[in-house]
Amino acid sequence: MPKNRLLRKQVHARLARNSRKLLITNLQILTLHYERCTKYYGSGNTYGMASETEKRLSMLLFYAIFDSLGSKPYDPELFGKALPCLTAIGSAISPDYTLTTASEDLTDSAKTVSDQGVWIPKPTEVSKVRLGSDLESIIAKFAEHFHDSWASRKVNFLLFNYRKQLNMFAENC
Repeated sequence: MPKNRLLRKQVHARLARNSRKLLITNLQILTLHYERCTKYYGSGNTYGMASETEKRLSMLLFYAIFDSLGSKPYDPELFGKALPCLTAIGSAISPDYTLTTASEDLTDSAKTVSDQGVWIPKPTEVSKVRLGSDLESIIAKFAEHFHDSWASRKVNFLLFNYRKQLNMFAENC
């Protein structure tokens, strides 16, 4: 599976990129890929559905880019390319997806990656952050809208497949 190798390489090499131009180019390519393959990663389509490995690597790639941005000083061009990339990856993976591998596998994976000096997750302390009621309301509405739009796409896909099967059944009878 060449796609798995490419995703794995992107995850492991994300923080090792020192060239700003190369990093921005990779972010643009990843953005185009995930925007084009949203249905493949989210709900599947006529070409199939993303494997658990592809979804897992996509989630790890999202974390790696997010953590990398958090550890760098603000650069308008870099953030301008990274945020659409994060949005594309986040939109491609369904909101109910979680890393389903055992915690031992995640620990082993994290050890392997940290041994290579590439990706070490660094959670951000947010317990002292207080948002105003207006901002909390906006966040809640956005989360609800995002989930509703994802659910709508999934239902439309399932209805399309159901209609297709119903038509095939009617033709055979």
